[in-house]
Amino acid sequence: NPLVLRWVHPEKRRWYTVIATSDLFGDLVLIRSWGSLDNQRGGEMREILSSREEIKDRLRIIAKQRRRHGYVRCSCGENGP
Repeated sequence: NPLVLRWVHPEKRRWYTVIATSDLFGDLVLIRSWGSLDNQRGGEMREILSSREEIKDRLRIIAKQRRRHGYVRCSCGENGP
């Protein structure tokens, strides 16, 4: 099962989602997507990582960055809030 983490920035009306999962080849993939709550603009980045430990480390770094930039964790819809 994929791990999905979501953040929103209420003042800037932005969202950020990270999904940690395996692809069809069994590679561990970290998918980051972001965008606006007000329009369809946004982006996505996929990264293949070598281990679950590397995913955990990367998720800790991302969570710290999101908090530092004013985002708060949420349990929103899959494609942003």
